[in-house]
Amino acid sequence: MPITNNIIQTHKNKISTFVETGSWLGDGIQQALDNSFDVIYSVEINEESHNKCKKRFVGNDNINLTFSSTEDFFKEIIIDNSHPLNNERCFIYLDAHSNCTAGRFKDINDVAPVLTELELISKLKINNHIIVVDDFRYMRNYNKWAKKFSGMNMKEELKQRFLNINSNYIIRYEPDSLDVEDLVVAFTRD
Repeated sequence: MPITNNIIQTHKNKISTFVETGSWLGDGIQQALDNSFDVIYSVEINEESHNKCKKRFVGNDNINLTFSSTEDFFKEIIIDNSHPLNNERCFIYLDAHSNCTAGRFKDINDVAPVLTELELISKLKINNHIIVVDDFRYMRNYNKWAKKFSGMNMKEELKQRFLNINSNYIIRYEPDSLDVEDLVVAFTRD
């Protein structure tokens, strides 16, 4: 489910760069465009979804689409001092996970990279990004692709990862059309 416009409008506040993991069909990218982000980055591991997004957004020079795992995507950014994630406060939307279709996945239990993504985000040079994690309902209930989290207290796991990035993060669980706490938002007051 794409991020809600309400979340974007509440937290965008002078942020010009939107970074998304899990492009899928491009709905998150479209919402970023609709909410006037100047630069948009989106990474997708599924080649078919990546190609659909390339076709959908052809001619949009402010959209940067990457065919990669999110782990490799963030590892490259960590060492790229010129990337906006290392130079300015950005809006990060983490929505990468398998929808159980074809992709570059080797194991169905290793298809939800959110904890690794947050760990890598903690290594960026800027630590006050707005971060939104989607699909918490699956993590909370260990459904579908989130079976790998079985036995973990995901609220506590996410909280610790967020606070490792920035000890001043405020963490809120927000609703979308699918669940009353499907979006996890970490933000600072600055």
